[in-house]
Amino acid sequence: MDKKSTYKVWRSSFRTANSIHQIWKLQAEWLFHSASIILDKALKAKESIAIIEPPKDIIKKGDSYYDIILDDASMNQALLLIGYGIENLLKGLWVNKNNPNKEQVESDRINSRIATHNLSELAKEIGLDLSEEEISTLNVFREIIEWRGRYPIPLNVTDYANSKREGYSKLLSGFTKTKIPKELNSILEKISNHK
Repeated sequence: MDKKSTYKVWRSSFRTANSIHQIWKLQAEWLFHSASIILDKALKAKESIAIIEPPKDIIKKGDSYYDIILDDASMNQALLLIGYGIENLLKGLWVNKNNPNKEQVESDRINSRIATHNLSELAKEIGLDLSEEEISTLNVFREIIEWRGRYPIPLNVTDYANSKREGYSKLLSGFTKTKIPKELNSILEKISNHK
């Protein structure tokens, strides 16, 4: 197949994928599965951290060794994958709402309305009725997706100064081996039940 024919195949495939909400849901399921594996390992590590002596040159007075280890360990990556999963579910619902007949989209770009990590805005656009706490949780996941789950700092000091530290800490503390934070559980239930 020549380059032009190959491009046409890829273009058609892209346009089809850009038209079907189930593809977004499937991607979300894969992300949640991967996150659960990482989360399980991170929570198991949490139990063994207590026997390790903290390095004195890293820990400052008042710091919790557990929080630093958990923050720097696999938890960020698990939360990043969960955030990506939520993002895919919301984008899939948006695609379904805006293309209910699953007509092939005649565009070579993803719709600009979903080319975002602003999860609370996506939820609002699809008509998801969320509490202030749930919106706050989505904003924490936005931060995780944009930088906290990938980089040690954001692109600028303003984002760093305005970071959702309190919400992030609350989200982290809500995870145990047997449950996820109630706000996250509530968001996932609302997404799952959304028509």
